[in-house]
Order: sequence, then C-alpha cells, then structure tokens
Amino acid sequence: MSDRWDAVIAGAGPSGSAAATLLARGGYRVALVDRARFPRHKPCGEYLSPGVVQILERLGLAADIPHAAMHRIDGMDIVSRHGTIFPLTHHPGDPAVSIPRYDLDNALLAAAVRAGATLFDGTVVHEPVVENDRVDGLRVGSEGRLRTLDGRMTLVADGSRSVLAEKLGLARDLRWPKRIGLVAHFQGQSALPANRGGMYIGRTGYCGLAPLAGQRVNVAIVVPLPALREAGCSAEAYFDRWIASEPLVREALGQTVRASSVRGRAPIGARAARSWTHGAMLVGDAAGFFDPFTGEGVYRALRGAELAAGAATAVLEGERAEVAVLAGYGRDRRRAFGWKQVTTELVQVFIHYPALTEYILPRLSHRPRVARVLTDVLADKVDARRFVNVRTLIAALAP
Repeated sequence: MSDRWDAVIAGAGPSGSAAATLLARGGYRVALVDRARFPRHKPCGEYLSPGVVQILERLGLAADIPHAAMHRIDGMDIVSRHGTIFPLTHHPGDPAVSIPRYDLDNALLAAAVRAGATLFDGTVVHEPVVENDRVDGLRVGSEGRLRTLDGRMTLVADGSRSVLAEKLGLARDLRWPKRIGLVAHFQGQSALPANRGGMYIGRTGYCGLAPLAGQRVNVAIVVPLPALREAGCSAEAYFDRWIASEPLVREALGQTVRASSVRGRAPIGARAARSWTHGAMLVGDAAGFFDPFTGEGVYRALRGAELAAGAATAVLEGERAEVAVLAGYGRDRRRAFGWKQVTTELVQVFIHYPALTEYILPRLSHRPRVARVLTDVLADKVDARRFVNVRTLIAALAP
C-alpha cells in the first residue's frame, strides 16, 4: 500500500508536531508517524526556557497547552557540591515555565491534528524510501502491515537515537561525554525557593530540580554511563541511592517523596554529520543534542521545526533549487544553535572539573553584567556570541 504526501514526518514529539502544524496550516498534506501511542510519558527535565515560551507564542501554540499544567519559574540556582550558589534570574514578566512532557507533547500533537496533519501513531518506521539517491518517504509498519508513505519532503524527528539518521549515514558518534539521564516526579512540600528551580553539581554528575504544578518536582540526574554499569544495581535503585548521597539535593527536596517510576534515557546526546540530505531534513534531537544542563532541548526542537517547515515550504513551492534550500537550512541551524553549543560545551567542562565550578560561581555572582549576559544566553533570549567572546570570558574568569 502506498500513499502520496507533501510531507512525511517521523516522530511526533515537539519538533515533529510543531513542523506538522506549520506545514498543515499552509495547506500541505502531512503524515505524522510515531511508534508510541499518545498521550505518553517521556523522560525529560520538563523545564522550558523563556525563549521556548516566546516561540510557542510566536507559532500560535501557547494557547493549546493546558494552563493548569504550567508552573512559572523565575530562575534557577546553580549550586556547587560545597553549597556555592549562582542565581540565574530571568527578567520580570518573562519567566520560564515547567510543563510535564505528557501535557506538552499531547497539546502540540493535538494542534497538529487540528491543523490537518494525519497521525499514524503506534506505527514503526522501518527505513527511508530512497530513489535515485533522494529520500522519497518512509516505509512503516503497524499491526503486522507494511505500507509506504511517499513524501515530496521527509522530516526526520525520531529523537537522539535516530534510526533514520543512522540509515541515511547522517548520524555521528558522540565521543564525549557518555552519560545517562534518570528522571522521576516527587510529590509534597519541597524546600525550594518559591518559583525557582535548581541545578546541583554532585560528586558524580548533576541533578536538576524543576517545580511542577500541584506540589510536584521533576527530579532529573545525569551521570556518566559507566557509573550505573559499575554500580551493579537497577536504574531505580541507583537513582534513589544517588539522591540520598547528595545532602544539598535531599535538603532541597524537603518533605517530598518519589511518586513515580524512574525513567531513563541513554546515552544522552547525539551528533549529526549534516542536518540534511536530498529530500530530507533532520530536526529536533535527531539533528543533534548535547547538554540537558542548559535546558536547550525543547528550544532546539521548536526553533528547528520552525526552520525546517520554512525550508520544506520553499522546496514544495519550487522557490529555489532543492539543494540550495536544504543547504540554507543547514546554515540557518548553525547560525541558530552553533554558538549556544559552544556555551554548553564550556559549561560541561566546568561541571566535569569541580574545582573550576568552585572558582567561577562566586565570580559570576559578583559580576552582574557578565551574569546577566550568561542568564539571557541560557534563557535562549540573546545570541550566545554575547557570552562566547574574548572580552566577556575574560571578565567572567579573571581573578
């Protein structure tokens, strides 16, 4: 069985759903494919930067998210092992928010379907259809039945372990750091400051605490992958043991108790040699993801979807030669995310060496201009080059 579509999208997470919405609004016939049945839970830090909120509003998607599921976050405190605190505080009236991925993904998917996209959930993507060195859709299966979804354009949004990126020769091994993320919800009265979250750098890895609506807290730890293997226990037991071993994290969690199972994601991070090939574009985590510490995942997903939908539209309308449009998409992604990537890699170096963390946090706290720039970069509000330049880095690191 074969169907012809203007756009076939693999993956119905934030990037796939947002791209589907934009293309369907443009009157294109869109197929949206995901192996999961929605709604579904997904391990995530569930923190959306102010820049994410801005994109949701710009794309007309903010109103689709249930207000009761949203919790305002005015800032995040970065806390070293020895209790040194660097407060990241967002501009008044421009906060971050936390939203469970269950609610966020379901709302974005519903918006795509309402715009006219056709959802194939519970459907496994087996391979890309390639004709004359060009991707021409996807071969998918559901309930033992195979079908071909022919697409004039194919968007690959199937996550950081992208099967399609691998099959298309676009995936690249992430050599460093090799990490696993473990996430659970806690319920009860925490000791976190009102409307603030925290990033706690531990002896092994780090922990993010994001308050959620209804006296819940998203607790996510990111640790080296070998640490879990060497522990010789289940991921759930390791998670509980890690939390118990970090007094500052346990203190911040206050009277809360774990109220969900522990979900995992490994390895964290993905690289792509290139974000496009003839007839197809990578978007979301499939196009590259590095650092949960700076919370850029959903921002990259939505901004990348915006760029991909624009490029797909240009190809479908025949505005320019396809190769020129897709090469332009790659350049646009580098402009949008390249310098933030440098920032996140710098952050990882400091996390990896605790002595560097203890050195820089108090300096940032007493250098408000530099702190303001870094906060706005991590909030996805300003160009990361405002921080990643010689003058600002010297101001941040000087004794």
